[in-house]
Amino acid sequence: MDDGGVHAGEPEVPDFSILTPTQIKVLRCVCSGLSNRQIAQELGIAEGTVKVHISALMRRLKVRNRTQVAIVGSRIGSADRRHRFEAREGISSAIEQADGTP
Repeated sequence: MDDGGVHAGEPEVPDFSILTPTQIKVLRCVCSGLSNRQIAQELGIAEGTVKVHISALMRRLKVRNRTQVAIVGSRIGSADRRHRFEAREGISSAIEQADGTP
């Protein structure tokens, strides 16, 4: 059976732009290890609403459980850090070229 190159237990990396702002907040809370009750308190929403968002996250991220949501969610931080680093490197390179320094 073809799994699309995804190994068992390794969710594919999704397009995070498909998530709503609230889903991203819930995702970050899940990645921080907060319970549904804690997430509800943190975001000022009902615990049932948190469950709805987590179910939506599982569907959109194409994963089967909360642990996989956290694993995929942790990639957001890694991608953000990588993009910020690449942007800084690009700016540094442009400044060096403008100054004539190698």
